[in-house]
Amino acid sequence: MVFDDFARELKILSVRRTNLYNQISQIDNQLKSIYSEMSKRRIASQEATLKHLAHFVRTEDKFECTYQTADVLTESLEPILKPELFFNNLKQTNIFNVWFENAEKLPNIKTDNYSRVRLQKYHSNEELIGNDPFFWVELRKVDGLEVSKKRFCLLANYLPQFFHNSDIKYLINSEYPESIELRRALDSYEDIISWMKKTNAKPFVAVDYTRKAFNSRDRSTRVTIDSNIKYYSVPENIDTEKFELKNFELLGEEDVAIVKFKHTKPLPAEIESLKERLSPPRSKIRRALSFLKEKGL
Repeated sequence: MVFDDFARELKILSVRRTNLYNQISQIDNQLKSIYSEMSKRRIASQEATLKHLAHFVRTEDKFECTYQTADVLTESLEPILKPELFFNNLKQTNIFNVWFENAEKLPNIKTDNYSRVRLQKYHSNEELIGNDPFFWVELRKVDGLEVSKKRFCLLANYLPQFFHNSDIKYLINSEYPESIELRRALDSYEDIISWMKKTNAKPFVAVDYTRKAFNSRDRSTRVTIDSNIKYYSVPENIDTEKFELKNFELLGEEDVAIVKFKHTKPLPAEIESLKERLSPPRSKIRRALSFLKEKGL
């Protein structure tokens, strides 16, 4: 009798074990299916994001205004567009740019229709490398109001090779482990380095400014407000050790803010109307060159 009870109990446990195995197997299959779908969506999202980051085309309308008007504009934009958050969830960031051009072209430099490379660094204080070692290398092409960009990310350690036009493709490979990122980075790299070698472009001026930005939900519209715009001369034989703001000589600064409306489709009327408060812009590049001339550089 006792034996029969044990046998019956074992049979029940065996059935339960089989059922549990089946349930676990079903859960495993569901998890695999979910992971597979997540992976597909991640890749699709990554493709879309990197396409935007590495290469994109949009229209840019540029204006200038007083700081007081910029404050009013900020208040007007906040209910319409979402404020962009930068590093550490800050609502503004500093952006440092080193512009490259052939020295012979500087006297008649183009500011309307041109192609030009810049080295760009987002930072929160005067330490350009101390907080974050990543830079953007960007080829900016302007044709009227249409702006297209190609860019790749570069670690600060590789700045010397970049400044000396050394081949840094192998460095790009090490920074982009994902094949999608690598493909887009190398595509941008080839175009940018080719342009720099062809034009013999060298760093000629640096610009630093504070930026606030606002985006639409679908990211088709972006408005940027740049203030505290300052111009710097670029140190000779620049290298990583010198690449801190304290080593760049201040040439001059602006007393206005620069506003850009960046969009991939027509602006909504409520945003378009904000332009009425603004004035035609001055060119940062021409202003920088005028400061260089004043300094005899």
